[in-house]
Amino acid sequence: MIGVIGCLMTESGQQIKAEMLQALACHNLFPVEQEPPGKLAEYPALYYAIQMALDTKSPVLYVHTKGAGNPIPFIPPIPGRKSIPDFMPLGATLRDWQPTVRKMWYHEFTSSKLNEYITAVSTDLPMVACPFTGKGKATWMNGFIMNYRAAQELYKIFKYTDNRYWYEVMFNDCHKVNVKGLISNTINYPMDDSRFEMYKEIWKFFNPV
Repeated sequence: MIGVIGCLMTESGQQIKAEMLQALACHNLFPVEQEPPGKLAEYPALYYAIQMALDTKSPVLYVHTKGAGNPIPFIPPIPGRKSIPDFMPLGATLRDWQPTVRKMWYHEFTSSKLNEYITAVSTDLPMVACPFTGKGKATWMNGFIMNYRAAQELYKIFKYTDNRYWYEVMFNDCHKVNVKGLISNTINYPMDDSRFEMYKEIWKFFNPV
């Protein structure tokens, strides 16, 4: 399968790029590099992924160097609300969150699990398959596989925006596109307490070694 990796070329980003190229070597990978501070966010790599799907009429995997810009996730302080740290396994720190998300990607997008994603997008309907989604069709953690028909629909509304979070919820603006979560379809947008289940599921991939 064709895979597009958005690469922020910080020092850590280059290391993550090398990690991802090795971990996802079963795919025909095309890195799309961006110099720091990465003002274009996910726009260049996603644009390339759309074009690859349109040109080849084939499904395309999209991922990015998660954690290259900030290894510690931004967590808005909401009094009385749980967040990512509340579900950390023993021995984990917040710096382990982004690498753990990437390990989740590697599990989902390689080996036998990959076949489930390929089956999900093997349809004439516009279809996206990702680990987590919900009523708002967000591709949480923003690693996904889209088929040719989904790329056609996304192309119609795709844009550059300085709101980098839009790229995680952009399929909500594609009314004909179906988004399927292979781990969960119940992580809703705007994020409600269902996100706790996502945090728990992702932390299962934590490996302290």
